[in-house]
Amino acid sequence: MTKFSPTEIYKDRKIFLIGSTGFLGKVTLSLLLHRFPNVGRVYVMVRARSQEESETRFWNNVITAPPFDPLRERYGDALDGFIRDKVVVVNGDIAEDNLGFSEDEAQGIAGDVDVVINSAGNVTFNPTLESGLRTNVVGTQNVIAFTKRMKRPALVHISTCFVAGNRSGAVWENDDVLGYFPRKHELKGVEFSVDAEIRDCAKMSERARAEAKDAMMAAHFREQARQRLDEEMRDADDPDALGLAVARERKVWTRNRLTELGIERAKFWGWPNITLTPKHSANNWSRLKLELFAALCVPALSNRPGFILSRAGTKGSPPRRR
Repeated sequence: MTKFSPTEIYKDRKIFLIGSTGFLGKVTLSLLLHRFPNVGRVYVMVRARSQEESETRFWNNVITAPPFDPLRERYGDALDGFIRDKVVVVNGDIAEDNLGFSEDEAQGIAGDVDVVINSAGNVTFNPTLESGLRTNVVGTQNVIAFTKRMKRPALVHISTCFVAGNRSGAVWENDDVLGYFPRKHELKGVEFSVDAEIRDCAKMSERARAEAKDAMMAAHFREQARQRLDEEMRDADDPDALGLAVARERKVWTRNRLTELGIERAKFWGWPNITLTPKHSANNWSRLKLELFAALCVPALSNRPGFILSRAGTKGSPPRRR
């Protein structure tokens, strides 16, 4: 039997890590560099307004974090040199086509790496519906599209075990995932479609924004804006100040409305907050588009993130109950 050696597996491998500024991303990068110093290269995507700002954010906010203490202890003053030798910081955004890269940049990275690790996501429990969809669903779609550029597509998608929703009892590895929603056994005959849910949520967001432009709502925002300016002892008759105040009232109302609609929809399907609806949709979409298999979840009661670890382009034996 061939001996399984992670050290040999990672030797000279090139990895693209997305979501490195988050807690899981920092831990993942630190562990990769600490336990597998013979790794070839790690591309690290940091969202910013420019490449220079990405570099600054990486060195100021990522490498200085506690997860990198073991590396500091091992390398001391030589750590910067080791990091610069192993890590390539790139500026990108999963919410953008091509992850925000130019065509040449995207193809250059995809053609060089062996695996993509995606730990990016909106972890706010109740963001606006649009925000949750943009990062957790559209972002995942963009990551998958990027992964397909690779010579041998391989993706590790990190999600959360909380997508199981408001339910108790064991969740087995061979339970159906496609079409799942927490109230599936309660709402007999109802089907959950990921694509339909994404479309319906987008239409719901459009309706909320249209509602914010309604004449009555415009008058309401104006009334609230004048009241706020009076409370702040500012001139409510100043056109510029009033215009900014009205825009603020509309923006706040729209954000709150989209959050309310998202919470209402999530609770109907059986999820406790907005984040989990798009997260679940992203997981399903991943499986549909890349034939992803293999799942490992940390129990929700541990109050730690779980993981959906998925590899694209490979088929294995059926999952087992454990």
